[in-house]
Amino acid sequence: MFINDPKNKSYMRWILLWGGLLLLICIVYFIRDTLSSKDTTQPKRGIVYVNESAADNNDKPAAEESVNSDIERLTFISFLPDTKSLRVSCGSLEKTSTSRVSIVIPKGDDCNIIATDSTGASSTVEVKKPNGGIYLCFSEGKLACVIGEEPTLTVEPSVRKETPPRSKSKPKKEIIAAGYITISSDEDAHVFINGIKIRKVPLFKHKLTEGSHRVHLGSVNGKIKTFTIEVEAQKNYTYKWSFAEEQWLIKQVKDL
Repeated sequence: MFINDPKNKSYMRWILLWGGLLLLICIVYFIRDTLSSKDTTQPKRGIVYVNESAADNNDKPAAEESVNSDIERLTFISFLPDTKSLRVSCGSLEKTSTSRVSIVIPKGDDCNIIATDSTGASSTVEVKKPNGGIYLCFSEGKLACVIGEEPTLTVEPSVRKETPPRSKSKPKKEIIAAGYITISSDEDAHVFINGIKIRKVPLFKHKLTEGSHRVHLGSVNGKIKTFTIEVEAQKNYTYKWSFAEEQWLIKQVKDL
């Protein structure tokens, strides 16, 4: 009689419906917990990617080192007065410039260095199996090339001079025999005198003591002009060098 009652049948349907939903939810949670427990017990497997480019890069230094060990990087600088051209021949390689030549050659080759001055006279020296570095050639008139360094900027520390107390009698001025030099060029360049950087061109009436002085003109493009000047007292020397034409535009001496 309880089941046959329509009102009681409606209640039973709702009870069965909610009971089924609860049972389904319990089954879903049970399956999820079972799967998660399996994931924790088994180790995870993945794919390991190898960076082939990194492996190749590790081999590059050794390869480059083996290649570089078979070559020599050389720089030859001519100190022959008024050098007009410098030719370097090493095996089958040859390179010519004004007074500075950089060249890369196979290791073990001999090199012939030929410097020509403005008068057309040539000086030749042979370097046997040179090692990499900078070679200074024809320095001090010697037919030889020695390993050295290019002229560098020499900065003299500034020293504050203390003013001596004034005396009543005026000291006699020491007369120093000296001349003056004016240097310019058709390109921006630095002037070195006796290995010391003076300033950029133009250099106007720079005072020099009597005697021989070594002058280097180094352009911003890497060209170098080297010459020697014999200074006499009360003389004004004017020089202007053309890096483009590789010749003197002005070269004159006048009395002061």
